[in-house]
Amino acid sequence: MKRFFSVSLLIIFIIVLPVYFIANNLWQLASQENFITGALDRSGIYQQATGLAVANLIPAEQLAELEKTGVISQKELEDMVNQLLPPDYLQTVIEDSLAEGYGLLNSEKNIEDLSLQIDLTNIKQQAPELFTAKVEEKFFQLPVCSQQELEDLEEQLSEGFNFPSCRPAEASSEELTGEIEKPIREITANFPDQLDVAKLITGEQKINIGDEDEQADEGEAEPAEKEPVNLAEINQNLEQIREVMAQVNFWLTFTFFSLILILLLIIFLNLRPIKSLLRWTGTSLLIPGVIILLATLSFTFYPVNQISEEIGRGDLPEEVGEIVVGIFQDLAKELISPLRTQALIIFLVGLILLVSSFFFKQDKKVPERKKKPAN
Repeated sequence: MKRFFSVSLLIIFIIVLPVYFIANNLWQLASQENFITGALDRSGIYQQATGLAVANLIPAEQLAELEKTGVISQKELEDMVNQLLPPDYLQTVIEDSLAEGYGLLNSEKNIEDLSLQIDLTNIKQQAPELFTAKVEEKFFQLPVCSQQELEDLEEQLSEGFNFPSCRPAEASSEELTGEIEKPIREITANFPDQLDVAKLITGEQKINIGDEDEQADEGEAEPAEKEPVNLAEINQNLEQIREVMAQVNFWLTFTFFSLILILLLIIFLNLRPIKSLLRWTGTSLLIPGVIILLATLSFTFYPVNQISEEIGRGDLPEEVGEIVVGIFQDLAKELISPLRTQALIIFLVGLILLVSSFFFKQDKKVPERKKKPAN
């Protein structure tokens, strides 16, 4: 009976221990804000973000139409957006957002208690200036129009806007700057200097593009009112996420102490002789160590790249897919490296205990001596 219980406990221990170590390492990794920020930094996403945003967020038809006008090319637009949203600025915004998000999940705050603010003053100030400077540079490089070209230019502009092939001789920089900057400043004037994420979510702060009164005067249809944000539902979902996190922590802790208890029971059932104790304890650690080591080696040689390729590519644009693949591969490396070290320690301890058992002889039962009858 003792042997049956020992074998049963050993099988449970061998199965559960590798699963616990993999799950615990993965959870600890996902719970680390520093890992996420580091993975994003190493992926190069901040340096590529503006180009990806222009290429994938603006419809290709609109980009083609914009290039057709000759005002600005896609490459020039990417350079301009990169100056407005430099990599350091994007990195600061994203890292602050992650820090605030992790802080929110690990506290009892509601979504409206977020204290994240994004500075938009640079965008408001530089957007009109950058766009105007780019157009001016191209405009004043044009040759001066002849009388016939000037008449043709007026006719072209009446049919639809295209960047001219020549410029009027009397055109001044101040006049051109005013004409270009005015509509852009009207748009950016509706941007707040500080974007409060909590107020943006709750609807207390809005970003309006264009002048609503002007749109009404021109007879444009008023946009349909958006449904009010359901804060109660958002906070309820937030609370559910916290409950899931608490459950994961509970079960990981429960599994850890259960494994210790199982190992102690195996030791208790095989306390004597010492040879048996060393063999059972060594086997309990050696086999799970081998299993985890084999798992990490198999992930190293094949599935990491294969799985990340399948998950990361999908229907995503090529550049975005490469970034996602890089993040998944970084996650796998960060997971495998400490897991392999832990597995190696468990394996070596188990091996030492198992080898040590061979230096002890099996205790032999000493036969009882028969007492001689008294004379």
